[in-house]
Order: sequence, then C-alpha cells, then structure tokens
Amino acid sequence: MTLDSLLDRWTASAAELDRFGASAQAKAVRQCIADLRAELEAHDAALLTLAEASTWSGYSKRRIRELVSEGKLENHGATGSPRFRRSELPRKAKTSSADFDVDGEVARLLEAS
Repeated sequence: MTLDSLLDRWTASAAELDRFGASAQAKAVRQCIADLRAELEAHDAALLTLAEASTWSGYSKRRIRELVSEGKLENHGATGSPRFRRSELPRKAKTSSADFDVDGEVARLLEAS
C-alpha cells in the first residue's frame, strides 16, 4: 500500500463517518490526514547535506556531485556547503527482499563463526 492510497482510504473513511453521523470522529480523522500531509511535505522539502543525500538516495557523493555538474540536480546550498532537497534526489533501485536468501545467509554467518 502506498501513502497516497492510505490517505485516500482514510479520506473515504472520514466521509463514511460523516454519513453515519459521527462528525467528531470524521473531524479527527481529517485532522490526522492533514497532519500527515504536512509532515510528508516537510520531509520532502528538507535540505540534506551531501553525506545525508548520499545515504538517503543510495548514490555516492561523487555521483551526486556529477548530477549537479550535469545540471540534473540543483544545489540549494553554497559551493563549499551543498544542500539538496530530498524530493529532488534520485533514488537508487533496491533489490527485492525476495532476492535475499535468509537461510543461506544464516548458514553463511554460522559457518563464519
């Protein structure tokens, strides 16, 4: 489930509560939705240091610098103190957890000890 689909579901739940006369509960759900949306916007707008951007995106610091040089990413900070908006950073694709062999990894770790 995505955050957008969850927020849509909560919005529908609030409408349903209103329909059945539970307006106080609907109002509380709508406030939770508004609070979460505000936090998500603040999270996305946050300016990250180069190290933080690298950790969050999965790309190396060098690659992030290259993206700036190529004009594909904006530096919102100064030349010696770059800052990057979280929402503008690319994300490196992660391997699926289905690709991870838990039993094999446990066996490997046990053999190493």
